[in-house]
Amino acid sequence: MLQVLRLFCMTYANPGSHAWEEAYAMSVRELGSKDGPLVSHEVMNCIRALRCTRKTSFDFIDPTCPCCRKMLAHHESHFMRLLKAERANDGLTRQMSAVVLCEGENPTLFLQCMSSLARQLDTLTERKPTKTKVVKKSLKFT
Repeated sequence: MLQVLRLFCMTYANPGSHAWEEAYAMSVRELGSKDGPLVSHEVMNCIRALRCTRKTSFDFIDPTCPCCRKMLAHHESHFMRLLKAERANDGLTRQMSAVVLCEGENPTLFLQCMSSLARQLDTLTERKPTKTKVVKKSLKFT
């Protein structure tokens, strides 16, 4: 999810990079041809809503740098924290991260988009097959 977010940010920072294509391709590889595009679209909607709300730039790590992408920028951290809070119904963390990301502006549209992304991810989790129980056995050598 973080890499998809970064690729969409790269698209806005450098339109000629066409990084949005890789964002969709990555989502399809990771989530399949049905769910991948839906999740990517929700992430893009979140970024679009955030761009309409924020007055300053959104800091993100270059997704093409293998060394840098191991780090987490401050704004990325709040984005991921808000998404986690949205999925966990943690209203306080959700609001605190929204205030930071929206710079005190009205976060309604952004929070609606984040809620939609969270619901999409929750749907994937609900459909995920349950793990089978592993039974350990040992062999006795004589």
